[in-house]
Amino acid sequence: MPPSFDLLLATAYAPPVSFFSRLYSSQGKRIGLEAHEHYLKQSYRNRCRILSPNGIQSLTIPVELPAGGKTLIRDVRISAHSDWRHLHLQALRTAYGATPFFQYYIDELLPFYERKYAFLWDFNGDLLTWLLQQLDLEVELLPTEE
Repeated sequence: MPPSFDLLLATAYAPPVSFFSRLYSSQGKRIGLEAHEHYLKQSYRNRCRILSPNGIQSLTIPVELPAGGKTLIRDVRISAHSDWRHLHLQALRTAYGATPFFQYYIDELLPFYERKYAFLWDFNGDLLTWLLQQLDLEVELLPTEE
């Protein structure tokens, strides 16, 4: 871990509660988001889990990786060849549409799924910033520089 950070985390799509627990206990400290790690398949970097009426449901953002070699997480592109945005919104509506306050949050979530992000890093970062605001967690996440 670089000496400039008290906590170093990987980017994630709608991270699990344990991610936010670590952030909560690290408020006021220097927290880094690893921008130069290699993308790991089948990880929370492009996957999240929600509780649906039929149990746990995994949502995956399809990504495009260049042939050969390892790809830095900042360089992972979101695939434009899938209707994942619509599918994820529909899954969220099905799972949480009848819950209190959903109608207030869905309007704020829509822009994340309507905008066509080119990079996973940017999508995850914007969504995480919004989630931190909703949780009233005052932390500053800084991307690593190397």
